[in-house]
Amino acid sequence: MSFLAETAAAVDDRAAGAVLYEVLLPWGHLNAGDHPEGVRGSLARCLGLLAPSFEDAERHFEAALEHNERMRARPWLAHTQSAFAAALDGRDDARAAALRAEALATCDELGMEPVRLVSPSGR
Repeated sequence: MSFLAETAAAVDDRAAGAVLYEVLLPWGHLNAGDHPEGVRGSLARCLGLLAPSFEDAERHFEAALEHNERMRARPWLAHTQSAFAAALDGRDDARAAALRAEALATCDELGMEPVRLVSPSGR
């Protein structure tokens, strides 16, 4: 389901995003997982990508930042920082820049390719 959420956000499919948001909402406090990767970080990040409003997205991204940091899920923290930065563009450019810088620093430190931006739907 987390892959579907990311895909809906990436192609800006708001109808699919709305359905996925409602399906995933009760599970937002948990991690996404799949067979090849194991844990894919906090589902709250996916909810942030699909949130119907900026306020909802901000709440979900804040939760995902805290959850991924607490778990030391640094790759998924970088993904969350990048997506949250995109949501903040034009609203809080200083925080967006700081989140992007943190995401890139983590990518560099972990030897990851820089996080490809998946913008939240409708923003």
